[in-house]
Amino acid sequence: MTFDQKKLALMLAWVVTVLLCGAIVSVTSGAGWIAVLGLALVPAAVVYRLFTDSAQPVRTRIHRAHR
Repeated sequence: MTFDQKKLALMLAWVVTVLLCGAIVSVTSGAGWIAVLGLALVPAAVVYRLFTDSAQPVRTRIHRAHR
């Protein structure tokens, strides 16, 4: 399983968990579901965007940062 596949699986698990929690606590209003969707999707999108696989060795990144 590659890094991207693990990251995607983690994000999908997060979204499903938050949506299930919303259903368990009986969110009934449209505004409540919008808030639950925001809580599910925004952190997942941020984490998916920010966590990248380090393709370059640390030494190369440090060398480029000094230039």
